[in-house]
Amino acid sequence: MGCAQAVANLAAGNVLDWGRRKKGCFVAKYVLLCVNLSSGLVFLFLPSVVTTDRAIAFGIGFGLSQGARSLVYATLYAELFGRTHLGAIQGTNQSVGILGTGLGPFILGLGYDFFGSFAPILRIVAALPLAMAVVQLLCLRPPARKAR
Repeated sequence: MGCAQAVANLAAGNVLDWGRRKKGCFVAKYVLLCVNLSSGLVFLFLPSVVTTDRAIAFGIGFGLSQGARSLVYATLYAELFGRTHLGAIQGTNQSVGILGTGLGPFILGLGYDFFGSFAPILRIVAALPLAMAVVQLLCLRPPARKAR
C-alpha cells in the first residue's frame, strides 16, 4: 500500500504541475474526481476481499487513491483559499479528519451489529466519495481573486 501511495503521489504531482503550466487548465478538480471515484470503487470492492490476491489488490487500489488525495487537497487548498490562512484551513481539515478516523470504526461496528455483515455499511461508506464525485462535476472554478 505504501508503494502504491508513493507512485500515486508522484503521478498526481506530475499531472498537477502539467496543469499549472497550461494557463487556465484546472486539472486538480479532475484528479480529485478520479480520486473520489477510485475511493468509492475500492470500498465497494472491500467486502469481496477473502483471498490474499484480493487483499493485495485492495491495498494497491486504496494506496493509489489515498496517495493522490493528500497531494490534491494540499494543492486545492492553496489554489482555492490562498496562502494567507492556509495553516488554519489545513488544521481545521485535519481536525475533522481525526474525528472521522475516530468515528469510522464505531460506525462500521454499528453497521456490522445492525446488518450482521460489513458489506451493507461499506456500500453506504462507498456512496460518500461517489456522491462527492458527482457533485464535483457540477462545480465550477471560482473566479480569480485580485492581488492585494
